[in-house]
Amino acid sequence: MYSWKSYDIFSSMFLAEYHDTVLYDVLHQIVAFLLFPINCSCKTLCQCDDFRERVILTLNVTLYINDEKAKKSPAFLNNIRFLLRIPEPKHFRENFHKAYPLWLIKEDFRIRDKDNYFKGIESFVWKLLRSDNTDETLPFRKSSAIAKEEKNETVLLRRPLKTNVIKFQKKDDSTSGKISEKRFDTYKSICHFIAAYEFMKREKGQEWQFSLNQPDQVQRFLDIAYWFRKSLLSLKTGGDKENILFSEEDLVPLPAWVQDNEIDIPIEPFDNKVHEPVLAS
Repeated sequence: MYSWKSYDIFSSMFLAEYHDTVLYDVLHQIVAFLLFPINCSCKTLCQCDDFRERVILTLNVTLYINDEKAKKSPAFLNNIRFLLRIPEPKHFRENFHKAYPLWLIKEDFRIRDKDNYFKGIESFVWKLLRSDNTDETLPFRKSSAIAKEEKNETVLLRRPLKTNVIKFQKKDDSTSGKISEKRFDTYKSICHFIAAYEFMKREKGQEWQFSLNQPDQVQRFLDIAYWFRKSLLSLKTGGDKENILFSEEDLVPLPAWVQDNEIDIPIEPFDNKVHEPVLAS
């Protein structure tokens, strides 16, 4: 499971002084998760760890350059260079050919947005939350009932719980919220980030993660992601209060200082149409 131990070497006073920079650093790491998930589907020669580091470095260097252009003090620049893990200039001269360019990061998200790549994940997250909030049992079924219905029309994500499973469609259908087991398994650990991403995208526009230039908006995204994670961790299966659907290890945590700040997102019950969630003011 991913941890945020890289911040442990800094004092609480230092992190408080450079809070805005830390916010962006956390956001950049989440952006890397969205592009190259931890539980990737690579079968051989996986380079996702390396690509994540390249994406983070590109975004952090861009942030550093912007602070340089803003003529921040040398002491400030030196401290955030250390905080953002930016190497010496020699490193860039020797490894420039390995860079993951900013334009490619934006293009990756543009393509995903155009193809509604994350929409099925977000829709399934809402389906889970609505199931827990109503008497509607979809997407939960007793395994015996599922066995009768399957007939090559569904595949099952088998949880550690033997009495309950989650029902998936064989083929992805992002617009209807139906996703394959493989797709959800790949993004399960970061599904709360995806839900927050789609939520913010509706509020801020298609390229919200690059147009957010206010730290309070980055904080808002992190708070919303925290709310989704907390809500998913509270889900129970089959009405059994002892059976949780997600464990702490299943979902990538946020830094300990991130809270939901009393954000309340209404969970509307199932209906004949898909509801667009609205953040309560």
